[in-house]
Amino acid sequence: MSLTSTTRPTRTAFERKCTRLASLHERLAARRAVQLLKDEGPGILRWALEGLRMALGDDREHGDIVLTPDQENRIEGLLAESESLKVFVETEVKPAPGESATTESLVRAYFDFCDGRGWTPIPATQAERDLTELMMRIHGVAKAHNVKNSDGKAVRGFRGVTI
Repeated sequence: MSLTSTTRPTRTAFERKCTRLASLHERLAARRAVQLLKDEGPGILRWALEGLRMALGDDREHGDIVLTPDQENRIEGLLAESESLKVFVETEVKPAPGESATTESLVRAYFDFCDGRGWTPIPATQAERDLTELMMRIHGVAKAHNVKNSDGKAVRGFRGVTI
């Protein structure tokens, strides 16, 4: 008696239809791309060459590509978003002797901070973990396990800071 089988499991009609649709979609997308290149290829090439000419001119005159203020702002925004929790802790969390902030309130404020800028925040569990290191490095405060929340219950948080 053999433990291996040479027969493949049969595909359902739905699986066969999905496979045909996916294959059709790929063929149609490839045809559209070919047609787009036939119709727009010369214009795309001229546009790319003009951009190259401008970049080489900037490099020759300034030693680098010159960006517009709008481009600079977009780059700064992308870089800040990639370090959104660090930016939040640096700009929104303030030293406040005698005050405290719960981890939950910090994460909630961080999510609001990102939402207000159109940024995608890191997941809450990661934010909670990363806060410990950032709060110590930026504000010199360690995580405490007995910070009082608004109900007077002892929870995790940080002393000596406020949002």
